[in-house]
Formats: sequence, C-alpha cells, structure tokens
Amino acid sequence: MPQRTLLWILLLTLTSAYFLAAQDVQWVAPLRAQEKADALFVASVPALGEKDESGMPALATLDPVAFLVKGQLRGCYKIAPSATEGAEPEAVDKALKAFYAQGLRYDLWSGGALWGVASVTKSCMEELGSGTADLEGCFEPRSLKGFASQVAFKGLSWTGPALTATHANDRRTATAAEKESFLEGASRIYAEHHVPVKPNSIHVSRVVHTRLRADAEALAANMIVQLADTKPLTVHNYRMLLVLEGAGDGWYPVLVQFRRGILTMENETEMPKGGTLVPEEASIDREVFVDSLPLYADESDAIVTMHEYYEDWAYSLYRRVGNAYKLQYTGCGGGV
Repeated sequence: MPQRTLLWILLLTLTSAYFLAAQDVQWVAPLRAQEKADALFVASVPALGEKDESGMPALATLDPVAFLVKGQLRGCYKIAPSATEGAEPEAVDKALKAFYAQGLRYDLWSGGALWGVASVTKSCMEELGSGTADLEGCFEPRSLKGFASQVAFKGLSWTGPALTATHANDRRTATAAEKESFLEGASRIYAEHHVPVKPNSIHVSRVVHTRLRADAEALAANMIVQLADTKPLTVHNYRMLLVLEGAGDGWYPVLVQFRRGILTMENETEMPKGGTLVPEEASIDREVFVDSLPLYADESDAIVTMHEYYEDWAYSLYRRVGNAYKLQYTGCGGGV
C-alpha cells in the first residue's frame, strides 16, 4: 500500500474546486468538541508480501470516512468560504486517537455483510510535525472464517452499535456475461450524456458483483471513454462511476456519477492510438466503488466511494432514496 500523508488541510485548492464543480458535494460540519461519535472507516489489508512505494512491507490501515453523532453525519474538516482554509479541528484529532487506542475491536464489513473483526494494535497515525501525520499500519483483521492477519481485504469498519445485515456477502468479480451486460448498460447511459460509444470502446478494469439488498444483485465499476476532438491535439475525457441493480427484470442504474474533462496534448505522438488511453490523473476526479454496509436500519445498504484525484483522496457516502442513491456527504481523506 503506498504511503499516504494526512494533511490537516481539506485538500489542495484545485481538488476542492473540482469536487465542488463536478457534483452536488454535500459538505457537513466537522466533529465538535464534547460530541460523542461513532466512526466509519475504510479498512485495507494488503496481500501477503505486498510492498508499499518505498519498498517496505505494506500495512493494514483504518482510514476515516465520516463520523456519526446521533445519526447525524460529521466530517473531518472545517469548511470556510475559501476551500483552502479548511482544517481539521482538535475534536477530530482527539476522536481519532481514541478510536485508535490499542486493544479496541471493531466489526469489519464486506459486500454488505459482516466479514470479521479488526483488533487495533497501535495508533493509525504517526505524527510528523507541521500538522501532518502518516496513515500507517495499526490493526490485525480476523475473518469470521478464522483467516489470519495477512489476508488481502478492503472493506469497511464501523465502531458503533451492531448493524444487522439483510443479505449474505455476494461480492466477487463479475462474470464475463455480467460484465457484458454492465457495459451495455453503461453504453446507454453514455448516450444519455450525448457520448455515443459502443460497449467494447469503454475502458473498465474490473466490474464488481455484489448486493445492496437481499432481493437484487448489483454491478459496480468506474470506467472511462476518451474521444479525439476535431480540434488538433485535443481529447475529450469522460469518466463515470456506475452502479446497476437487477432483480430478474434486467439491469437498471441506481447510482451514476458522470464527469467530463478536456485533455490537451503537446504533440501528435501523445494522442491515443489503437485503444490506448491518455493519462488523465491530473485533470479529472476518479470516483471508485469501495463497498457497502447496512448503516441505516431497514434500508438498502449505504454505499461508500473513494475519490482519487492526483495526489489527494476523499470519500463519499450515498444513501438509498426511492429507486436511486443520493449523495449524503463528501469529505475526510487528505493528500501528500
């Protein structure tokens, strides 16, 4: 797992401005002093032998997504009129240190079902000075099936009262037939955004099959389409996070986040050829499906996604409202 630095600043100016422009971002107030909160984390466990960017053994981490106070969401950062003035309040720092106390145990969730337990071994933050800290290895996972600590895992961890799953863990890589259906659905949604593209021209690395409720399957992935413009050295970049749900009557969208950008090449040799892609990490937000869990009783699972933008990241939380998911919150995360 690459080493990541938590900056007690919201995000870089460009990142914050992009998020605000790209979608209806739901910023919420940060955790306040004296508030008793539960926390939602993204839990990551590397595969045995995996190395980080520095060549050191990758470690298991708990990265905060959001806090909940009596059912109300709280974030990690203060939001000022200028996005660059956001900063982590002392209450958040204090809460995280309490959650990272050695010996505490939290439920681990995968595919909307209880997967196991995370046992905290030490603080997940190493203070570096100047208001920064490394997010580092801090817990040992143990699955309900008794797997030992070095089993690759990425899911969610919840510190609050026990949640009740409504379905079994059905998370896996989609089959070839499911992926084909997913890309056909994605092609139709691209067309609705005036981007006519065939399914086989959509670039997607992995489609996840899961469940968000007991009586329906779901498919989720982030994908990209790049189309050259008639204007020289210009490429249109279309990214989409898509979650489809199906219950025997075909697949239909329940979450769509569509983003577009323009890439300008320096010379003709950089233009995409033969199905290749132009690197676009510095130009557009890449939002990926992380996982789901039954955060709200008697509802479909809540969905957590991760925004990857250049050297920064943030998380979003979605809640089912009617036939689709509605963004509730975007925040936490950090940058380098």
